Amino acid sequence: MTEPLDIIDLTSSPTKPSHVQALTLPTTTPSQPSPKVTFTSSPKRTLPLAEESPAKRPVHKPETSTPPRPLKRYYLDSFRTSLDTVLETEHHLLSEVELTHCAVFNSLSEYAQYLWVRLFSRKHGWVRQNALAYPEIPCLVDTVQVLLQCDPPFIESGYDHLTSLPDLLTLLTLEELRVLCKPLGPVSKSTGPRTPSSTRSGQDKASLIARYLHYSRSQPTLHFFTQSKLSFGTKDGDQADPWQRRVWKVIGPVVQLASEGIQTFQRIQFIYHRSPPIGDQDTRTVEIMSAIKRWNYPEYPVTRSADLFPDRAAFLKFERFSYLYQELHDSSELEKHNPEALERLWALCEQCVEPWEESLKFELEAIESSDPKSSLSKVNRHYRRRFTVGYLCTRILHLGTTILANLKRYSEEASLLRKLLDQKVYSVGRRGKWYERLALVEMNYFTPKGQPKTAAYARSRTTCLEALRDPTVHPAILHKIVKRLDRLETGLGLEEKTRCRIPSLIRQEAPIVTITGTRMSTTSNRTASVASPSFSRPLYQSRDDQIISVEALSLEHYETQGYLGYHAENSLYTMLFALLFWDILFTPMPGVFETPFQTAPLDLNTDAFYPDRQSVILDHLTVIEKDFEGILKKVDKRERPRATQCIGVDWNIAQDDLLAMARGIGGKALAGICHTLARDYRHNRSGLPDLCLWHPENGNFRAVEVKGPGDTLSETQRIWIDTLMTLGVDVEVCRVELAKDV
Repeated sequence: MTEPLDIIDLTSSPTKPSHVQALTLPTTTPSQPSPKVTFTSSPKRTLPLAEESPAKRPVHKPETSTPPRPLKRYYLDSFRTSLDTVLETEHHLLSEVELTHCAVFNSLSEYAQYLWVRLFSRKHGWVRQNALAYPEIPCLVDTVQVLLQCDPPFIESGYDHLTSLPDLLTLLTLEELRVLCKPLGPVSKSTGPRTPSSTRSGQDKASLIARYLHYSRSQPTLHFFTQSKLSFGTKDGDQADPWQRRVWKVIGPVVQLASEGIQTFQRIQFIYHRSPPIGDQDTRTVEIMSAIKRWNYPEYPVTRSADLFPDRAAFLKFERFSYLYQELHDSSELEKHNPEALERLWALCEQCVEPWEESLKFELEAIESSDPKSSLSKVNRHYRRRFTVGYLCTRILHLGTTILANLKRYSEEASLLRKLLDQKVYSVGRRGKWYERLALVEMNYFTPKGQPKTAAYARSRTTCLEALRDPTVHPAILHKIVKRLDRLETGLGLEEKTRCRIPSLIRQEAPIVTITGTRMSTTSNRTASVASPSFSRPLYQSRDDQIISVEALSLEHYETQGYLGYHAENSLYTMLFALLFWDILFTPMPGVFETPFQTAPLDLNTDAFYPDRQSVILDHLTVIEKDFEGILKKVDKRERPRATQCIGVDWNIAQDDLLAMARGIGGKALAGICHTLARDYRHNRSGLPDLCLWHPENGNFRAVEVKGPGDTLSETQRIWIDTLMTLGVDVEVCRVELAKDV
């Protein structure tokens, strides 16, 4: 029987719950004035801890004469950066209790701060104090005590909170469990259960825990153990369960982070990064990697939007719906074949309709009252809209359409799709998919069996015609809708003169080159060391008897014609776009550079990027057409030594090869490719040809889409082939046919 699904409680802490709670959707509450709490930013210490005044920190007595290692400062520095930034610009989003947590943290010694941050960066839960391996902290025991004695406490002691014997046993190592269970006899089939993972000797961790628990339940006393008094006190003193006391003696002191502190600083990380942490995942990875110079980010001025959330109530509501969306997204995929779970998920989605409608009404009023000529108002209407409850509810309702489809509740799905299409504020980029799905549902599921489909076909045709008039529908989706429209009109028996015809969708087709290859069996001895058992793509035999992919086989063919090249798919074109558009991408604009750790402006994948920069982009395209080589050399020379992290960039492509391919493509075509990507980067960054080839003697460039046996071109690929050919790029489709199977 399927276990009940964990559902998030929107009225409780936003931290992802570990148990089922009753759902109550968040309601809008009147904004409260920010509490007047005095706080300070983290002091910028530059001296070693030993040189600080004793009045500012607890006195630590070194446990050994060995000098401590230097602190791995990047952990603490990255944490302080986010904390100080939020306290400086958005402290109005924090409660008085949360501000108190911040003030107490900033008053701690550097070692205490460092220990807490290291614990915060790892998986949250109970940890044995003797397992804390931080040699850079000279007096770890004293530092733990400092955190225990904070008010409010930053960590908790297991002696006060950990009372479950099974939880205690999980903290033991396998060897410790073996020693602990040695005086016990084995649990026989007649006296106790065995776990599914039990080995024949019963010496795995799960079976040892099961054995210890079995004896603890059946024998209240430990007549075969030597009774001993613990060297530390427990909450119940000597009255503690003797079976637990025996475990405590082995594991020693146990600590974990206090839940209130976790919630406070996870909220600060959320505010700083503009996104929720996933489980115990540390959102500061990018900061740490940047600090140790493993990752370098583009240089641009950071402009925090202190007014992104107008007040704490608005932020809390956004935060709760963010966690709800995350929970629904994960659960809907895991439970897509479980009708009972899907019903519960749909019930949650359905309750988001009302707050979605309220947010939509508010947003429409804001649009009507804003200045359409203001660049800032455009950013507000596009990018900043992603930080509203309405945007999150739209994503939740989009999930709801998939849930209803899996439940085969097509009438409700169609109603929800129509509701989403009736607005043009949120998730405009999904409108094409909504039209496509609605037309399919109306065509196939609205007619009782045995009844004529005329009415359903007519309704679906109306939806298709509506989609054709919508400028937000992507051309790839549009082509699918046109094909469906043709089937509908044929089914309705419409005359040729009354049928819809769209000449603009007629595309150029690339010439086809056919080659043959010998496909290798992935179970043969020759490929056993090369191909993973889970590797599902067909493999082929190269000229020198190596095992290669279908794209590599095609590269071999073009090498015989004197071409050099890469199996780059989209990466060459996105890299050319990034380098040629570097100055456009990282030009300061309000609200799009919130942290120093971005690989692109935050609005690049939205429909705000192009209109907010249209005039600058059009001017820059003229420069690219005339001096693309100079731009590429300048940016490549500056950024390649740093291996700068930028969207679409692959530094494995050598500069000489990049320039050779750019020359072969030509300035006019490069400008056209960049223009296409700039207009809709999110949808147009995929579907480009697999192979990028150039001829070193004549400089010719050729783009090749490779198709194996039974493979066909997608609509996105057809669009790019037509676009490239229109720009004058040499394009081919290379079809691989089987010579024989080995």
